[in-house]
Amino acid sequence: MGLTYNVSKKELLVIRKKIFMEEGLPKLEKQGFKRSTFSTSWFGWNAGINCYIFEISRLLNNSILENLNVYINRDDRWIQIYLNIFKLSPAVENIEQLKELNGINFGIPPNSLTKMRLREDGNKGIVLINELFSPHYKLGISFSSNGFQREVEKLKNLISSDMQNIGFFIEKWHSIYQVSVTDWNGNRK
Repeated sequence: MGLTYNVSKKELLVIRKKIFMEEGLPKLEKQGFKRSTFSTSWFGWNAGINCYIFEISRLLNNSILENLNVYINRDDRWIQIYLNIFKLSPAVENIEQLKELNGINFGIPPNSLTKMRLREDGNKGIVLINELFSPHYKLGISFSSNGFQREVEKLKNLISSDMQNIGFFIEKWHSIYQVSVTDWNGNRK
């Protein structure tokens, strides 16, 4: 018996998925994000890599495409959330116009080089200090059932707050990267 409170990988996976689906996704949907319409997009379990993948996006001003990719891997304790932003040319009247198009190019280089992981990328200061004292989308190790429940609540609150305030991360992305102009399939212009 170890010193830490043991939770199965399956239970950790279910808890993290539930946190994102109940606390994060509704907050994003209220701000105009929706399930990505590209034919290559995932929204659910991917058995090939033992991971939940949720690809969501929103369209602003008929041309700015904000993509969020969420990964919840069976073999760790993280909820990984990545943001990337593009300018579509020509402009799009409605995000549904992208339906059934192949969006694979939005996730591979050179487009993926501007992908920012929320709460991990773009942090200023000493890396070790950020790592130790900055909150992350990770269920921490605990020594008891009560401690584990506290970790679950901390992650719930952080996901809820950050997804409610996604604009903060979008501003941070803009302070680091420049928006790439692409066609509707993600080919750079």
